[in-house]
Amino acid sequence: MPTLMRPISGDDGPRGIFWDLEHKAQFHALYQTLLNAFAERGTLVAVASKNSVDLVHEAFQRPDLAVKPEIFFPLEVHWGPKAESVERILRAWNIGPESVVFVDDNLLELEQIKPHVMSRYLEHLKTTPITRNTRVVVVNHREIPAGLLVDEVLGFRRFAEGEFSGDAPPTVARCERYLAGAFRRGTEQWPVLSLRSVLESSAFSEAAA
Repeated sequence: MPTLMRPISGDDGPRGIFWDLEHKAQFHALYQTLLNAFAERGTLVAVASKNSVDLVHEAFQRPDLAVKPEIFFPLEVHWGPKAESVERILRAWNIGPESVVFVDDNLLELEQIKPHVMSRYLEHLKTTPITRNTRVVVVNHREIPAGLLVDEVLGFRRFAEGEFSGDAPPTVARCERYLAGAFRRGTEQWPVLSLRSVLESSAFSEAAA
């Protein structure tokens, strides 16, 4: 668990790990605090560690630990490949690899797990039709980072500021509540989608769950 704390060694035991300024390991404490914040907001957090189970449990008993041990589920602690740990974590959470972030301070571990996670992600994408006109819009609004798949892009058009109106026109898809208004030129009008309205809607939260 070097990402959470200064590396654990079997010789030193849980007393030989640090996350303080004195041992130049303060960034580990900041990372632990960050994980607490994520967990409080409903983010799932797990551990994939190549280590001794007893040693990790002892480390989690340290009273000065910044992170709350109870936020971790599941705890994948063994000496096997971390790709196997990630696989079990995904099954426990019942989500796909496109919904997780894998953090490790060992570049070799990152490189070894990348093909495994990407293969799962590509399998997930096979269920979504993708063409040459498909685009992905990445949105990072408040605490809701998301990627929206756009089926088709028909072209690009410029509008003057004076051509915009805040009145949302009626649409065939009946999505007026997600529109910020429209640009009007002559008898034609182009609705403007409000990504903020989409991300903050209960329907989006249910669909993304």
